[in-house]
Amino acid sequence: MIFLRALESKTQGLRRAAWAGPGSGARGGDDRVLSIALGSVHVIDAGETALVDGLRAAPWECGKGVAGMLQRFCSQLVKRGHPGIEVARLIRDDQLGSRELKKYHLITKQGILLVQLNVSALLEGLGARLAALWASGAFSPLPTEAVSEAGGDVARLLLSPSVQRDVLPGGTIIQDWQPYRPSESNLSLLAAKGLEWRVDSRARPHAPLPIPPGGNGTWRYLSIYTFGSDGAQVQSQLLWHLQRQAPRLVDLNVMCQLFLAPQLWLQWLISARLADFCQAGLGLELVKGYTEQYLLEAYI
Repeated sequence: MIFLRALESKTQGLRRAAWAGPGSGARGGDDRVLSIALGSVHVIDAGETALVDGLRAAPWECGKGVAGMLQRFCSQLVKRGHPGIEVARLIRDDQLGSRELKKYHLITKQGILLVQLNVSALLEGLGARLAALWASGAFSPLPTEAVSEAGGDVARLLLSPSVQRDVLPGGTIIQDWQPYRPSESNLSLLAAKGLEWRVDSRARPHAPLPIPPGGNGTWRYLSIYTFGSDGAQVQSQLLWHLQRQAPRLVDLNVMCQLFLAPQLWLQWLISARLADFCQAGLGLELVKGYTEQYLLEAYI
């Protein structure tokens, strides 16, 4: 099952922005201030969880404890305003050492395949590439179906115990690197993002597929979350999302993060087929090999 978003949030944009060096002023161009770290905390799960998002320290401050100090300050600040908060959740994409594993409880993790593409080039050659794939028998697209938020279909799917148990990693909805427990209050937060949802089957859904609308700029981030180990379904959903978004992103470049269950990567034949499908099949450029995303939790 696959979950896709086309645009990064403001926090994600800040996370990827370049830092100004010492003596260069703040990241906004203010020469009077030098920013050395940033972070934000969102209250989710009906006031029970603090979501730590966008935590980042300037490169020259790494290893000095600045990020940890900022995280503790933010947690204490939000705890004072929301005393009902019991735990903090965050997502990391770097290797965890023994120190981090002592501080946090690992909820789940996913592998990441990072590719990039130019949308105009993709559209120009996609028809011929797909014809070649179909002729070779290497790929046959599978159907997807729309799910309506207004009709309550999304809530019924995500609040279903079977979907939470069998589909969502760690029983968690991950959107824009932000983890949400499936609940009415969190679905209201997600609804405010203006997402479009799809599943591979209404009768027996394997994947929610949310897609935010397009925006400005020359680059877009496309994050696709796949749950399960059906390589053919992953290929079909990846193609569907690219075809869905491409007309809105002509002349733009896209960095696409494909999130996979670790057990899918362990099945070398499947993961190699996916990588080959992205590169040889669709002409996407492989940017980075296998890395991992970790969903962590700690009591505060």
